[in-house]
Amino acid sequence: MITNIVPLMFSISCLGNLCVFYRTFKQLVWNFNKERLKMVYKLPFYTSLIDFIENVLFLANILHTAIYASVFEEPTCSYFSMILWAFDTMNLSLYVVISVITYLRICCNCTRLSYFGNYDYKLWIPTLVLSSIFQLINMHNHGPRKYWCSGKSGQITSSILSFCFIIITLITMLFCYVNVLREMNRVFVIRNEPEKKAAKKITSYMIVFIIRWIPIMVQTIGRFLNVKIFILFYFLFNSEI
Repeated sequence: MITNIVPLMFSISCLGNLCVFYRTFKQLVWNFNKERLKMVYKLPFYTSLIDFIENVLFLANILHTAIYASVFEEPTCSYFSMILWAFDTMNLSLYVVISVITYLRICCNCTRLSYFGNYDYKLWIPTLVLSSIFQLINMHNHGPRKYWCSGKSGQITSSILSFCFIIITLITMLFCYVNVLREMNRVFVIRNEPEKKAAKKITSYMIVFIIRWIPIMVQTIGRFLNVKIFILFYFLFNSEI
């Protein structure tokens, strides 16, 4: 089952990343010597870049197990686990920071805090700080599992932290973006084309997050309950509740 699912999910994810890269490249060529790339194109590029690097590392992780019938030896395995966890937390942190900055800019009119200027340090400093906090909390839990390097077997701290971080990110995004959409509807009545595009972009952020992270959250619940993930998905999608 893993040998079928992993290549499929990797291919779909990489295809999505490449589409974002191509779109960003087109904008760079179009705006060459005109103006800097707009943040509306930078944000998908940043999240896709993190995803792509993480996918490549995870593929190397899986291929080593498939070829040598064992995970990486220590301390390489712990380093792999640490790097994967870093990119996971960076991705989640980026979603949090983007949603909060959007909320401050639209709903609170805090343009000084939410204006990026020519550089994106206001975006990356809080992202890296938030990611580093979770990295430090989980520092001693990296190591080998059965099929890959993503946290020591037998400990659930990594899973608990991951689950909590996803929930926190989801709640933050829903709160921020729902209020942003309400404010846009109140001020602009979302009639003009730019406002419609902005509303669609915000909705797409939430949909992408749900598609990307909810399955991981379900997998984490399965790990808590010691239930095979495909069995858990079966009951989720066939439940009458």
